Amino acid sequence: MRSVPPAALFFGLTLWAAGVLVHELLATVGAVFTTALALRFGWPVALAASVRRSWLLLAGLAGGLLLSLLVAAPTPGGLARWLDWALVLPAAWAWRSLDEAAQRRLATVVGAVLVVSCALAWLQHLGVWPEPDAFAGLSWTRLPFHRVFEVVPGRTDRFMGAGLLLHRLKFANTGALAVVALSVAATRASSRRRWLLVASASVGFVTVAVVPHARAAAVGMAIGVALVV
Repeated sequence: MRSVPPAALFFGLTLWAAGVLVHELLATVGAVFTTALALRFGWPVALAASVRRSWLLLAGLAGGLLLSLLVAAPTPGGLARWLDWALVLPAAWAWRSLDEAAQRRLATVVGAVLVVSCALAWLQHLGVWPEPDAFAGLSWTRLPFHRVFEVVPGRTDRFMGAGLLLHRLKFANTGALAVVALSVAATRASSRRRWLLVASASVGFVTVAVVPHARAAAVGMAIGVALVV
């Protein structure tokens, strides 16, 4: 079996990992590209080996996915979330197929994008943001600019930050996942890089906990980081 092109795999996984913090289109393209590489260059073989080693865990994942489809007819959004979970396996294969240097670069990119998204979320939260009319000319993009003007309960001068995604719940959930992932990466990084990863994860942790007003995401993030620690 031919070895996977490392540059192509790094590109696909980076587009996927950073795309979930920026726009669903980027994440989808990265996910499809990475999965195609996985199917072409070795994921079926790796999956067969994983089944032999961890069949109970994989059976639980497959059973949960099947049950979620049987409980109710999936909506487009529900199907998209189902696919997110279904793609965990090729994503794991892709990550393991990268060498350590590529894994470090990927973690650095994700950390930088997370910090930028958090900075925008704070600007939105503090009201340092253009008026709604300023986005009228971009209505054709169908981006939810109006969502960055959701007022914090009990205030008139504070808004629920939504980051690059322009959707506070998506920002909270993807940001929380990025914080946990960066925390994991920090445990295996060199001393200098570890502090950079911890710093970006800390920015994400504080922002997700305070700005988007999404308690479930904040609790899940806290539990995830606690387990890593």
